[in-house]
Amino acid sequence: MKRPLGAIAMGVVIAIMGWLALVGSLPGAGWEDEPPEAAELLLSGRVYDVQTKQIYDTSQLWIYMDSITVHSMNASLVEADISYHMICITDSGQRPPIGSRIQITGQFEPFSNATNPGQFDLAQYYETLGIGGRLKKAQILAVSKEFSMVKEKLFKLREYWKEYLFECFPEKEASILSAMLLGDKSGVDSEIKELYQDNGIVHILSISGLHITLIGMSLYRLLRRMGCPVPIAAILGGLLLGLYGVMTGLGVSSIRAIGMYLIRMLGEILGRTYDMMTALGVMALVMLAGRTAYLNNGGFLLSFGSICGIGLVLPRLEGDAEKNPVKKAIMPGLSITLFTLPIQLKLYYEIPVYSIFLNMLVLPFMGTVMVVGMAVMMIPGIQWAGLPDVLILRGYEWLCTLFGSLPGHTWNPGAPDTWQIVVYYVLLLLALQIRKLATGRDSGEARASANRLQKVVKWRSEWILIIAGIVILSIQFPKELSVTFLDVGQGDCICVRTGEETYLFDCGSSSERNVAENILIPYLKQEGIKHLDAVFVSHPDNDHISGILELLENGYEEGIEVERLILPDIGEKRREEELKELLLAAEQATGGSVPVAFMGKGAVWQSRKVSFICLHPGSESADLDTNAYSQCFLIKYGKFTMLLTGDVEEDGEKQLLETLTEMGVKDISLLKAAHHGSRYSTSQEFLERLSPTVAVISCGRDNSYGHPHEEVLERLEQAGTIIYMTPRTGAVEMDVSGEKWEIKTYLK
Repeated sequence: MKRPLGAIAMGVVIAIMGWLALVGSLPGAGWEDEPPEAAELLLSGRVYDVQTKQIYDTSQLWIYMDSITVHSMNASLVEADISYHMICITDSGQRPPIGSRIQITGQFEPFSNATNPGQFDLAQYYETLGIGGRLKKAQILAVSKEFSMVKEKLFKLREYWKEYLFECFPEKEASILSAMLLGDKSGVDSEIKELYQDNGIVHILSISGLHITLIGMSLYRLLRRMGCPVPIAAILGGLLLGLYGVMTGLGVSSIRAIGMYLIRMLGEILGRTYDMMTALGVMALVMLAGRTAYLNNGGFLLSFGSICGIGLVLPRLEGDAEKNPVKKAIMPGLSITLFTLPIQLKLYYEIPVYSIFLNMLVLPFMGTVMVVGMAVMMIPGIQWAGLPDVLILRGYEWLCTLFGSLPGHTWNPGAPDTWQIVVYYVLLLLALQIRKLATGRDSGEARASANRLQKVVKWRSEWILIIAGIVILSIQFPKELSVTFLDVGQGDCICVRTGEETYLFDCGSSSERNVAENILIPYLKQEGIKHLDAVFVSHPDNDHISGILELLENGYEEGIEVERLILPDIGEKRREEELKELLLAAEQATGGSVPVAFMGKGAVWQSRKVSFICLHPGSESADLDTNAYSQCFLIKYGKFTMLLTGDVEEDGEKQLLETLTEMGVKDISLLKAAHHGSRYSTSQEFLERLSPTVAVISCGRDNSYGHPHEEVLERLEQAGTIIYMTPRTGAVEMDVSGEKWEIKTYLK
């Protein structure tokens, strides 16, 4: 058996991944009795890193601590050691030395978990790094005299080189080089980071295998040429890399790369042949043994997936690439993309189509960028030598802008299910095996068998399998009717899908910033939704339209098109006064002017077998206030009925009830409780008429309005209604199929 150690290690890793897929969680960082949010903590611990960050107009010191002991909580003594690390944020200019122990006090704040599909899970991300919370408004009370001399010197060296880079290069290029060479991304312009991310080259900002090859192998080969014995050359190279890794923060990809380098050097010392896939498997097992939560870390998955692409896919696909320089240039990037495609779609829901070709142009110059940058950084007085880096980095920016403007720049099929990922990898491995049989040094009988298979399909059968795998990854199965109430804090956002058509009812929040960027658009991308057939606005309050305004302004650039905007029909005069902001946003939308229509009582929108019947406002609503004239819809599909009520209350609700009575509507399936569960809506008479089976209340956690009010909850309970509240459940998703419908919540 070839590569037995690597095969065993990979087998264990796959078993752990299978457990994650089945159970949905892994043991990670954390403590059982987490302190309550905003608890005042007094703790001590060891400083292992410090960063200065500019948050808006305030400069903050982020102190990373481990080996933590909590001494008290809210003035009560609770002496306890905790297993995870913590970030302590202070405005103080006092920087404790690296490796010192400090005593510090502040308000504990846990990282927020995602509460919606597609939303970035900050708590899970920090858990993969072993960090379980942060201490805000922190004050340092004491600092030990003892600290780590080596780590402190490395930290000061990193800060010195960072400052020197900014002296030698323009600000934008200096921040990029600081990330590339020193692992400090705090100064990178957000637009540059997003530009690199959107075009598939953001990996160049990370410390990776390229750095290790350049530094470690260059030093090793230099020492060997100078006659240095193998063990000494290997140890010195490993020592330098270890120091460099500590200085740059020991990110996931650098740990993997340094570990693989050390395994290679061990092979050199022992006179054994180095096998990349064995080294990769051993490092995966070692890293997961220390922290299984790495399997939820995108950097870990993509770093190891990229090497798998080079080690498993490239040797099978490159064939006679030496005779074809174009094929030789394309195949490494294509191999990495093929292996990491499911990972990228699971993490980001989309991929930049032209990234393979862009990387062909970018990567050949990376060695030059790094060598020149390191030379300027380390050798005083040669700032002039940094001109090539400035030109190359500006060329990268120009290329990203160019490729980003090409048609079909981004492919967004949405996040694949686990079964789709498994089928894809099975087909990929089968394709590689066929390729091996057809082109490898196997027996003539095996090659003949593979050739016969290719003659049957009259084309390369391996590419048919790969294309089939990609198609399977991209399949989205439309449902007859699905409704998702997104958790946007104090606000409303409802996405309704009827087969291939998608509709949005309100999107806004008064408690969450950038609700479209952080919640709505990630959800749409995860679902593979690129087109909204209509966006309905119940009324123009900020907690119902802030996300819509943001979507009209930036959605087109994110690949989301809005076909039309539907506003409440409140009369010509009030439209100009109260809907002015929405009308202007529709006119100035980035993808071109969005048509606007108005709907009032009696209007019907038909989508396949689903009817959207507008019940309010009517002509009698002319004098109602903004909440009371909220656009209300009855959605009907077979025997399923759902009522969306915006913020309608009091007089508006009475008019709505009269309309429901006139139409004979009663005993509905689902009610979106009006005005976030305000006591002034969802009256007893209203509930007696509707008798909803389920009610969904969308509101913010611990909001200042006290929503939902106890009176409303009591009325719903007396009506026998099952209540779902987004502060507790996160997003609420409902699927209707035939006469059956089911509800699931994002938070279990």
